[in-house]
Amino acid sequence: FEPPPHTTSSIYPLPSVVFRFFDYADCPDDGPVLPGAHSIERFLVEEELRWILDQEKTNRKKCASRLLEYDKRTLVPINYVILEVIFSQLFHLPEAPTRLIFYGSLLIELCKTKSMPQVIAQAAEIFYQRIDSMQVACIDRLIDWFSYHMSNFEYRWSWSDWSDCIELDRLAPKHMFVREFVTQVLDKCMRLSYHQRLTEFLPAAFEKMIPQKPIISYDLNDDEHPDRDFAIVLEKAFREKISADGMIDLLRNQSENQMDINFRLSIFFKVLLYLARKTFSHNFVALTRYYSTLKELIGGREDVQLTILRTLYETWKLHGQVYFLVKFAVFLSIFFL
Repeated sequence: FEPPPHTTSSIYPLPSVVFRFFDYADCPDDGPVLPGAHSIERFLVEEELRWILDQEKTNRKKCASRLLEYDKRTLVPINYVILEVIFSQLFHLPEAPTRLIFYGSLLIELCKTKSMPQVIAQAAEIFYQRIDSMQVACIDRLIDWFSYHMSNFEYRWSWSDWSDCIELDRLAPKHMFVREFVTQVLDKCMRLSYHQRLTEFLPAAFEKMIPQKPIISYDLNDDEHPDRDFAIVLEKAFREKISADGMIDLLRNQSENQMDINFRLSIFFKVLLYLARKTFSHNFVALTRYYSTLKELIGGREDVQLTILRTLYETWKLHGQVYFLVKFAVFLSIFFL
């Protein structure tokens, strides 16, 4: 083989980082030997697998089938090479070649074979051991992938093997990365399931690392609260499904209560969020019904907008998902329309 001669019109590939994750010692002794890190055979196999990923990135099932049926699969430990190629793209910086969810769904599809789950578990353990040497952006992607993967396999994992993240010296550099990684994984797992589920599958040693139970923060149910009476009036109005205009009059004409209109609006919004707390749909319906009330009383004033956002945060600060979705709806319906 001779490379073509150089011409002024020659186009050369840009330099790229070569991702090496597995070593021959990581592979079983009774199978093909993994070529060395600088072996041309390894580069050629990876390039062909990468080509399959690029061709089938819109069909995870076909992609998984073609990867597993690769014609040179007997020459290398194919599961290890496939994973190395997939992870090289998943962690490619600054951006992955395609959507990250594709790689997660592809790995789930590959787990339908008997041998792949064990290799993926081995890879996850290696990532855990090397977490302190990874780029922060790659750690974020690892957290997203691992929590998503666990959610598809009932969170079955040898969590006790990671208990060292609790026992490490708090000032140790590795502790910062490992503990933050596990904390974020548990947070994502809770988002993909629910708080009680975490307490069921995690060992007792992880109790302190379980995220706080996502609940609404509402103090107006306390009979001793100074604004309890006004909250009762608003709750009654909401349950009677008072019109948006009627709610405006109620908030403006409480003559016996001389509190600032911003303060009234804060209580109104807090009661609205509390009564609509059951589902996202309840929140959106309530915001839609009283859209004109909020729009009229806010009137484009920044101080009132801040009051609404502050009330939203104080009410849903312990439930990140609801807080994010309601904040998004509030921004769209009030601040940008």
